[in-house]
Amino acid sequence: MARVQVMWTYEMDIIYVPGFMEKDIFEYQSNFRQWVDGVNFDGGDGTSFDTNDFIDYLNDIMPENSGEKAYIIEENCEQTARDKKVKTIYF
Repeated sequence: MARVQVMWTYEMDIIYVPGFMEKDIFEYQSNFRQWVDGVNFDGGDGTSFDTNDFIDYLNDIMPENSGEKAYIIEENCEQTARDKKVKTIYF
């Protein structure tokens, strides 16, 4: 498992993903953004999503035989706590 930082406008979440996903996390982020375009999360006219939706997406596409699941380890962290050695994705 590997840590990934998920940056939002004012906050950051930290997630764990299987190593094979961390390696290509930017591709997973891009695929998620494309998938989001076809889904209405907030029930209104706009599209709204959060880290939980990204985790659900990752776990839905996870190979069944991987035996691993992505999950959030810390929410709403200060962006100043960012670890520059950990991959960071931006939403």
